[in-house]
Amino acid sequence: MVKLAIPKWAIALLVVSMISGIVLALEMFGQINISYVILSPNESASLSPNPIQLDLGTIYSGATGIKDFGYVGEMTLPATYHVTFELDSATIQDFTYFKVSIEFRNNSTGEYVTTLYLDNSSPSDGYTFSQGTYKLHITVNYIAKSITSTTSGTINISMSAS
Repeated sequence: MVKLAIPKWAIALLVVSMISGIVLALEMFGQINISYVILSPNESASLSPNPIQLDLGTIYSGATGIKDFGYVGEMTLPATYHVTFELDSATIQDFTYFKVSIEFRNNSTGEYVTTLYLDNSSPSDGYTFSQGTYKLHITVNYIAKSITSTTSGTINISMSAS
């Protein structure tokens, strides 16, 4: 029978290693995870519904009016954007005065953000919005031209983000 002799220093090293492992295991008790999303350059601003369709209804020749459409849609921005609204002046030719007010509120908090104004003399307005979803509230003030025959049309407002 062969006796296997293990040196005392090896046994001491084994015991110290086991104790160190237990101490290390006792030290680690939790974990923190940090999640993230990296947006693709293909992600862009969006409008819902798109397009927003509004109807001023029947307007009499030379009439003055205000139409409050209320909340008409939502604009979603995946990042900070400067958004510009542009009133196509050629599409408001049947009006001597035409003004669109677009109020923005934060969708999740309802907090007022800003109001943009577009009219005959200043057809473009913009604002730098933070990432988020915004409710759009639209009001139109107008003075129709005095005409001799019935006319109709569509007023166009374009949006761009940069």
